[in-house]
Amino acid sequence: MSKETNFLGNGKKIGETIRVTMRWADLLKLTKNKFKGNKYITVDVLPLRNENQFKQTHTVVEHVPYKKDEE
Repeated sequence: MSKETNFLGNGKKIGETIRVTMRWADLLKLTKNKFKGNKYITVDVLPLRNENQFKQTHTVVEHVPYKKDEE
């Protein structure tokens, strides 16, 4: 992939829910996709290997589409 990961926030698993917290200013900088006149952003919620000091278990990153390198 040619783009570095853009970390947006962290989350904590509470029961069956994963609650995530992100800064609004960071969300405004994300790449927006348009579909039928509406704007969308796509993010990925990924599990952390180990719980961090704030008991957070997940991280949120900007979705980067996988593109095969053309040979």
